[in-house]
Amino acid sequence: MKRKLFLLVTLIMLSITGQSQALWILIFGDKLSNDFMQSGINISITSSRLVGLDDSKAFYSWAIGSYTDFLLNDNWAISLEMTIKSPTGASGLNKYYTNTYISDSLLTKQNTSIETTNFALPIYLKYHTKYLNFGIGPQFILAYKSSKKYKATTFNNKNVTVIDNSKDLINKFDMGLSAMVEFYLFPKKPQNSIKIGLEYFHGFMPALKDYSDATNSVVQLKVGIPIVGKKDINKNN
Repeated sequence: MKRKLFLLVTLIMLSITGQSQALWILIFGDKLSNDFMQSGINISITSSRLVGLDDSKAFYSWAIGSYTDFLLNDNWAISLEMTIKSPTGASGLNKYYTNTYISDSLLTKQNTSIETTNFALPIYLKYHTKYLNFGIGPQFILAYKSSKKYKATTFNNKNVTVIDNSKDLINKFDMGLSAMVEFYLFPKKPQNSIKIGLEYFHGFMPALKDYSDATNSVVQLKVGIPIVGKKDINKNN
């Protein structure tokens, strides 16, 4: 049920974002997209985990942000992706953060997770082909919200959820390496085309203060929706 609801919300967000593109054009015109640069909006489904913690598991969330490709020539570009809601963290952390909320003898299932929300800035060097883009580069993230969530089920099927602020458990800054691949849905018009991409980020710095071996690992399945300039609209009419 939760997955169906998540998919429905994602589809609604894509629809709203696509409809809002016209408003962006009216406000900004060719300032966001022209012969030198191409801007757009990224919406992603994410899988985040902590490498280096045994038995930890991924948790799933979503990310949203924008991108701007600065075109160097027909094949190369520098791309900035400013993600204002970028998740990191993991679930299955029971053995690393003990439960003090309720007696274990009353429980059948338990799960502890740390879910952190960040501002992320990947900087890619992209290579363009007819159908695909490949990119690699550094990524910098700054955490501005973090929660430790404890969920359990009792023997009489009552659900227990406790949420604590966990900013004191995490390191707020991280940097690492990102790699990505994306393809055009409409390769004959790459400047106007929606892009489907897969992105991987691996952090180089400790994500948790208490566990120096734990590093961030995030996979994103993203949809890039371009903001089409007035010049491109006139070409299509």
